[in-house]
Amino acid sequence: MQLHNYIYNLLSRKTIVLLDQALFSGISFLLTFSLVRILSLSEFGVFSSLILGNYLVVSVLNAMTTSTFQVNYAKEEDFNSYLTFNILFQFLLQLLVILLIVIFYYLNPLYSIINVFTIIAFTSSFILYDFLRKIILAIDKIALVLICDFIFTLIQTIAILGIYFFQINQLNVVLFWLSLSYLIPIFIGFYALKQYFTINNLYILFLKKHISQGKWLLFSSVIQWWSSNLFVVASGVFLGLEALGAFRLVQTVFGVLNLLFQTFENYVLPKAVSLFVKSTNSAKKYIINISKKSGLLILSFLFVLYIFSDSIIQLIGGEKYTQYGFVIRGMSILYVLIFIGYPIRLCIRMLVLNRNFFIGYLLSLAFSLLFFNYFLSNFGLSGAILGLAISQLILIIYWQFVLSKNNFLLWK
Repeated sequence: MQLHNYIYNLLSRKTIVLLDQALFSGISFLLTFSLVRILSLSEFGVFSSLILGNYLVVSVLNAMTTSTFQVNYAKEEDFNSYLTFNILFQFLLQLLVILLIVIFYYLNPLYSIINVFTIIAFTSSFILYDFLRKIILAIDKIALVLICDFIFTLIQTIAILGIYFFQINQLNVVLFWLSLSYLIPIFIGFYALKQYFTINNLYILFLKKHISQGKWLLFSSVIQWWSSNLFVVASGVFLGLEALGAFRLVQTVFGVLNLLFQTFENYVLPKAVSLFVKSTNSAKKYIINISKKSGLLILSFLFVLYIFSDSIIQLIGGEKYTQYGFVIRGMSILYVLIFIGYPIRLCIRMLVLNRNFFIGYLLSLAFSLLFFNYFLSNFGLSGAILGLAISQLILIIYWQFVLSKNNFLLWK
């Protein structure tokens, strides 16, 4: 009996999903708070910007590959060819990313402390593993993802302990060892998918579909990144590096929730699409039920963060960050809004309303561009959080309006 079949027999599907997300979120959390104590301020800043850049690249590539795959794969008759196309398309796009990395590297002196080959290795492995996880989750092989993430977590934990124990404080060396931690789970994942690999003449048809549907998601990914990060970037310019550092530190705390929300995108969305093909009401009930069940966990977590904000910021950042407890309280309220809006976001994606998905983030970014100066100048970091909250409300209101126009009411 294969290992993933044994896991299915041993654990429920819900337990597998939660356990997998706990592993993936936990290692990300451990990595960040280990490196913040090991690396110099400048090197940790470069690392943070590299991670932020990786997320931007991931969101752009996702728009053209996995995000489109998630809503189409259940409708494709030749599933094997469609999956193979997505894998080959991902490799082609990653070659383009490598070329852009080389160009950017020689234009930006900040990255001279890292070897360009190290950046390519880290970014490529980071992006490829993210793609692999989402593809496997989309086709509902969640036990396989758990196996890959367990191996990845084990290897990266060993790497982090080694980095911490031997006080390896050179970012170039750190990134090299982190890159290696992706290799084995990537190999296992692709080896498990080899049974689906098929070559035929449908690729042009698939490419046209991905360009047609993915262009709005592509535009949205760029707009969404700036909509989410404009206030963060601007806070460093208007309020100084200390405020920016505090903001990024708090964002790391809430990064655990970001990864949990990503589970909705990677697991709940494909499942909802599969149900939607058969029955609209079944898809609605599924999204409502999963939102209610996850809401208890997420809202309880946010409540704890809000109540113990001062102690949490002090524990993570030290005495000098105690004054920034209000940032955690503000972000807790912001994430309540994000959670409320996520079922609506899923419905927009499920109905393939990609143009409206893009317009929502465009409206949000337009608000940020118009008012970030006013909010930051008058209210400081509180203004940044308030601006992000209003941006989120704009998304929720617009997307709900679009669903109503399409006679799709999730909550009655």
